[in-house]
Amino acid sequence: MERAPVDREAFGALYRAHAPAILNYLRRRLGDGAAAEDLTAETFLKAFVGIRRFQARGLPFRAWLYRIATNLANSAQRRRRLRFLLFGDRPIEAKAAECKPNHDEGARHRARAALATLSANDQAVLVLRFVEGLSIEEAAQVLGCPPGTIQSRTARARERLRRRLERSVQS
Repeated sequence: MERAPVDREAFGALYRAHAPAILNYLRRRLGDGAAAEDLTAETFLKAFVGIRRFQARGLPFRAWLYRIATNLANSAQRRRRLRFLLFGDRPIEAKAAECKPNHDEGARHRARAALATLSANDQAVLVLRFVEGLSIEEAAQVLGCPPGTIQSRTARARERLRRRLERSVQS
């Protein structure tokens, strides 16, 4: 980490260590592998450009990367929704919800589709906590808010996700 601002090989080692986790996180957030790959590259480009300004201050490098990736994912989702409003194309989430998976994969597809209908903040907190396995404190660092806020956001997001899943099973 100390050499990364001046040594491309050191930054490359950081990339190799953290890129798979960031890519998986973005795939789960976006539901689109190609978009996730693009945003992973953008995440590390932003990290490379800003590494000289990075100061740990109790924030691990991994949490800083998740913060960058979360901001990029939120922006991408806002652009996708705006494109839908302006041009009427169905968003990717709707396409995923309409596919007819086999019975074994049905629950997973319903869960992904329900997650995609949540706000970007709800998606971020649920994916960071339960998919990426971050602690409350780590998620608080990534999202830049107090741990108590993460706890309450998690509880509300889980409840919203549960209601949407119930509705999808009923329909």
